[in-house]
Amino acid sequence: SLTEINNEDELSLQHEARIKESSIYLNEQHCSATS
Repeated sequence: SLTEINNEDELSLQHEARIKESSIYLNEQHCSATS
């Protein structure tokens, strides 16, 4: 159904956002650790 497809899109978008956030966080941790 359409709502299921929309939910799938929502989940994948949230997942991508979470991955971006965690990679940014890890980059910041790495930068502060090396400085």
